[in-house]
Amino acid sequence: EMKATVGGEVYQLERIARSETTRIANAGREMAWRKRPEFDPAERVYEWGVADDERLEDECRSIAARNPWTLDELREATSKFGEWLVHPNCRCTAVRNPALLLDSR
Repeated sequence: EMKATVGGEVYQLERIARSETTRIANAGREMAWRKRPEFDPAERVYEWGVADDERLEDECRSIAARNPWTLDELREATSKFGEWLVHPNCRCTAVRNPALLLDSR
């Protein structure tokens, strides 16, 4: 039904849906973290969580290898194809590492 409405191949439509879902989820997490009263932009407690399998892109692997980040640094590093999107079909996500959060206080 979506194919007939929008036009395009199913793979292209799935890629768009997957990419936008990932982007929106990461943007939502960022908004929530920034609203927390204890939010500190200098804290290096954010990580790029990857699905470590054969489909993992080298660029995402490289970003994850440099964990942890401040939230602003991570957002900049992961916004190649728009806000919070490293590449089309990206399945990776921004996470806040609780263990690092405890260590930084």
